Amino acid sequence: MAYDVEAPRGLNNLPELPSRMFVGRDEAMAALAEKLSADSRNTTQTIHGLGGVGKSTLALHYAHAHLDSYDLVWWIRSDNADLIRTDLAALGHRIRGEKGDGATIQEAADWAIVWLQTHPGWLLVFDNAESPDDIKLVTGSLGRAGHHLVTSRFQYGWNSEPFELRMLDSRAAADLLKQLTGSDDDADVRALADELGHLPLALQQAGAYICQRHLTVAEYHQLFDRRPDRLTATAPGGFDPARTMARIWGITLETLQERDPRAVELLRVLAWYAPVEIPRKLLEPTVEDLLDLDDILALLAGYHMITFGREAVGVHRLVQTVARTPATDDPQRLPDLIAAARGTATDLIHRALPDDPEGDASEWPRWRALLPHAEALFRYASADSDSATTVRLLGKVGRFLGRQGRRRRAMELLERSVDSSSHALSGGDEDLSMLLRGYLADACRENGFHRRAVEIAESALVDQERTHGEDAPSAIGARLTLAKACAADSNYDRARELAQRAVEQRVRALGETHEETIGARNDLALILAQAEDNGSAFAIVEENISRREIQPEADAQTWHTKALLSRLSIMASARDVLRNLTTFLGDTQNEDGEPGAAGVFREMSEIFSAVQSAATDGRGNAVVHAEKALAEARRTRIAEHPDVLTAQIHLASVCLMFGDVERASTLIREAIPICERVFTEKGPATVEARALMKLLEFDGDADQMRPIVMGFLADAELPLLLQQQMEDVFGRLDDLKAKLSRSGFPDDGPVAD
Repeated sequence: MAYDVEAPRGLNNLPELPSRMFVGRDEAMAALAEKLSADSRNTTQTIHGLGGVGKSTLALHYAHAHLDSYDLVWWIRSDNADLIRTDLAALGHRIRGEKGDGATIQEAADWAIVWLQTHPGWLLVFDNAESPDDIKLVTGSLGRAGHHLVTSRFQYGWNSEPFELRMLDSRAAADLLKQLTGSDDDADVRALADELGHLPLALQQAGAYICQRHLTVAEYHQLFDRRPDRLTATAPGGFDPARTMARIWGITLETLQERDPRAVELLRVLAWYAPVEIPRKLLEPTVEDLLDLDDILALLAGYHMITFGREAVGVHRLVQTVARTPATDDPQRLPDLIAAARGTATDLIHRALPDDPEGDASEWPRWRALLPHAEALFRYASADSDSATTVRLLGKVGRFLGRQGRRRRAMELLERSVDSSSHALSGGDEDLSMLLRGYLADACRENGFHRRAVEIAESALVDQERTHGEDAPSAIGARLTLAKACAADSNYDRARELAQRAVEQRVRALGETHEETIGARNDLALILAQAEDNGSAFAIVEENISRREIQPEADAQTWHTKALLSRLSIMASARDVLRNLTTFLGDTQNEDGEPGAAGVFREMSEIFSAVQSAATDGRGNAVVHAEKALAEARRTRIAEHPDVLTAQIHLASVCLMFGDVERASTLIREAIPICERVFTEKGPATVEARALMKLLEFDGDADQMRPIVMGFLADAELPLLLQQQMEDVFGRLDDLKAKLSRSGFPDDGPVAD
């Protein structure tokens, strides 16, 4: 439990102060200290201002200066929700140590939130927040247990009143430049400071260039003046930070090119990743000797173009913007050079990620470290520039995210991989194109786009059969993908035909007991159950279970399938109840010739009791099957693996159907928070778990039944036909209630006979 885990006082992950030269910010530091003092009611304080004005530097100095005032200080990158989640997860891993190694990013982040809620006296620094909503998701759940310090370019939408960090005044800017350069020429220093717009980051970079090149301030100013760009006005503060930075960085890049061209090449590569925590190991293939990498990083850091430590490298986000933006008038940023760097960045991360995106959890830490950089690459590079390696990387990351329950993002990436295949892949990559379409079809099906899934799977199967023949393993896999898509689209006859043929082909090619044959049989069983042929479905699964030579993974899959079939069998009884109810609504009339209200409401209030009664004979088997599925999943997978959670929810639903409310409640309460981390809040398993929790709290009021029942039936594993039938029944009930209301009957409950 998070509440009984203690962290050492003073724990922090603060970056090292970039410079002890911190001038012109005494007033801002005092204001910040007052706003976050013990006497203040503020728990959240936002600093906003122009990029490069020193918001992060101010926050970092404040955090270092007040380390003794807090039990814990944690720095959180807040460019987007993924980075916030990643750094909260890092906090969870730091506190838990080895106990948290198997947790996903979401699990570790949620654990950290619970820990913070129960351990007051901390400071969280949210650096460069782009969205107030992303921050509020965290600060809202933490309340007043500690302080939140936020830096952002954005000034609107914050809970507390933010204060603007303005440019240095002219004296402070000149003083800073004099300290950085050691120059005693006051006039030249003031002139250059004015030219640089009193922007701290620009002043620091100019000072570094002057010192490294042994130039005078006037010589640097002359070089600056020869650049074609002029400072561009923007609000607030008067300048466009990107263009201002570009003027300084263009000069610095020229010097780096003279010193070591590899430094500029590496900077262009780094520009395509997330701005911080770029693993140094990721960059090792760019050099033949690792000592060369150390020298290159040290050179870049010397000009303040990067920061680096033993494990990771960071690059200012505006430096990245300049370094990856083509400019025909800049020899260091010509379009061909930028494209080559993008290709190198893609190759590096593709090689660094595990080959099997659906492999075991031992690879998840590597995915956690590299995923933000893959996502940054996808975001920065346009789809029309995607290469064959980018297509492969999109497919790999999409499949991993799907396995982690982020199904919508998985579908987006797989869709881009398929779209880009047309221009990025050559004729020899046709197999990859077909596989990607199969993965996309599965993703569309899992996200509820059933008709589109059928269309994509259909085209993939046609191409597989044309290229490799009908009996090729890849064609059989494509046939099963299409079968599942057809079943989701309620085309059960075709789904059955496709799946049966796939099973026959695998039996001929691999034998009766091969794992892939067992998997194909399970797919067929699910399709038959969706088509309400539960007898045949159970017979197939029983046959699978009776085979003793199957592998443990296939065994777990079979028991999981059998447990699901038990639930589908129970829901088949529910379908019978609905049909009877529909008939009842149509045939039963009161003395005015309209359906009898008392009977209708009674029937609806007891629908779940009717389901239980109809399925009583199968109770023992259903529970046993669900228990066995959960036991097998736990035996072959880590505790919070998606398959384990799914099996736990299946067991809870069976227990609920047969009236074991206490056990169902325990299982569901344990599963819901974990499901939200693993599957996300909108994942099918999470939706089902929440719906089951609502059923446990159901008090018998017919007016409350509709959202409960429809939420439960919205589980992606249940047939669309059943959902449509239930919608029709509730629609008829709404019409009936309206008629009864017009006739003077009450709206809030059953009407007495």
